[in-house]
Amino acid sequence: MNIENKIILVLIYLIMLIISTLCLYLRFKKLKKIRIIDFFNIYYIIVYFLVPIFYLYSSSPKFNIKYSIFLSYGFKYHLLSCFMSIIFYVLINLFYKYIKINIHSKKEEEIVINDKIFFSLNFLFSVIGIFSFYMWSKVYGFPFGIIKYADLLRDNKVIIDNPFTFFQPFCNFALYASYLWLILIKQYKKRTNKILAFLLFLITFFFSVLSTLATDSRMSIITLFLVPIIYFLNSNKLSLKKIWVIGIFSIIMLGNMNSITYFIRNGEINENYVNENNIFFLLSYEFGFTYSNRINLLYNIEHREVKITAPNDLANILLSWVPKSMKPTGLNTLGRYNTTLYTYASGTIPTDIVTASIYKARIIGLILLPLFVGSIIKLLDAFFAHKKSPFYKIIFAIICVIIDLRLVAYYDLSELLFSRFALIIYYFSLIILCKRRNINENV
Repeated sequence: MNIENKIILVLIYLIMLIISTLCLYLRFKKLKKIRIIDFFNIYYIIVYFLVPIFYLYSSSPKFNIKYSIFLSYGFKYHLLSCFMSIIFYVLINLFYKYIKINIHSKKEEEIVINDKIFFSLNFLFSVIGIFSFYMWSKVYGFPFGIIKYADLLRDNKVIIDNPFTFFQPFCNFALYASYLWLILIKQYKKRTNKILAFLLFLITFFFSVLSTLATDSRMSIITLFLVPIIYFLNSNKLSLKKIWVIGIFSIIMLGNMNSITYFIRNGEINENYVNENNIFFLLSYEFGFTYSNRINLLYNIEHREVKITAPNDLANILLSWVPKSMKPTGLNTLGRYNTTLYTYASGTIPTDIVTASIYKARIIGLILLPLFVGSIIKLLDAFFAHKKSPFYKIIFAIICVIIDLRLVAYYDLSELLFSRFALIIYYFSLIILCKRRNINENV
């Protein structure tokens, strides 16, 4: 691609970066509150309008090895990719604005979270999570031995037969329990109760860190620390400035996560890691796949047969909680199929939300997916608008992190449902138990 074409693309992305950031600021200034859609937009702006600018002008040797080939593809692919990201951004915000969703929240319908039920359920889920991690990891070496195999487990490379992989999804019970111990630490008045809740938080958080490191998922590690940060900030006052700081912090953490996890697994620094810790390199390198995905997909659509993945994705969503061993052998995740279209690739290349929309139904997908995601975010914002309980605030923080870091750059709804299985079970268990208690007390 010549310099003139690069300048045209950079100018378009720069204009969109300025306009979208200004719209975000004016909307916050008017409403004086942060919503889930604002979290989504901040990460979308960074990934789809800022990252491409650095991508087009990155000259790092490490970057060139991985991504430079896509800069040699025709200008038309880059221009079309640019318009795709703009169209998706405009549509999702238009759908969010004009879709009418009313959730009536009367005071008498508000569920009171009982401390005794909360403690009992949280303790039970902590035990389930820790026990599940023990069962899953004992073949590799409990508790630390499994971390050495993290990169192999992430890429689904089986080197040790583990008959207890079924327990892996249940490890997340400890993760969510650790977050929810924070609520009891804050709510308890007695010193002994606070100390007990704090000790249980430390234990569950310790095993949460181990199970997260065992998956070698940079996204999950970031989530682990971001949720408590957003929860405590939101308990006071969450400003747009704080959200931007959180966004930049999480991106910097993501950029360094490979070297951090490598050091934890092996006890030494990875000599192959190029120490370019400026934010421009981190953004272009770590999120470069969101740009190359679109270029690669458009190129492949023109030169070979690329299947529409909507039926396969729907089957994955319906079977998201079914153990992998029981799923049909030909059922691929969107990320794995995306990887097959790359000429040279190792591991699994995630699918970003804009590329996913084209995979699912081509141009129609570029309309339907913003409608679907915009509606879900609007529904969630309407639901949390009237919720004051600390329990709902931490659920709000978890959802914000999931939407920001999962949906934008790592879109796969089946994987999202699979990884949040524990949260969904926990939420409905607590609500049902508290509702039953409230009914019994009122009889």
